[in-house]
Amino acid sequence: QREKERQALLSGHEDKMGEIERLTEMVKELKQETFTQKSQIDTLTNEKAALQAEADRHKVRIKELLSEVTELRTVADWARNQRVDVLKQSLQAVIKTSMEEQNEREKKLKHEIE
Repeated sequence: QREKERQALLSGHEDKMGEIERLTEMVKELKQETFTQKSQIDTLTNEKAALQAEADRHKVRIKELLSEVTELRTVADWARNQRVDVLKQSLQAVIKTSMEEQNEREKKLKHEIE
């Protein structure tokens, strides 16, 4: 009888030891999984920071390009105005010359008529 009790106790003890080993193994696996996930989170955090820095650089570059576009528009407007002024001056010179030539022809005709 005692031997049977002893065997039962040993069997129960072995069962508990097996359960403890399984639980210990599960804890190890969970620790490894947690470590792997933490590494993945760290990697993703670093990637996010790199992407944010790149986005910030792009924002700065966009602002620079918009500033350049504004400057180019200003220069283009100035150049257009200069060209218009030159064309106006040229047209005025042509009109003045034509009017002077017309006046000379009229004077000649009047002189010839007289």
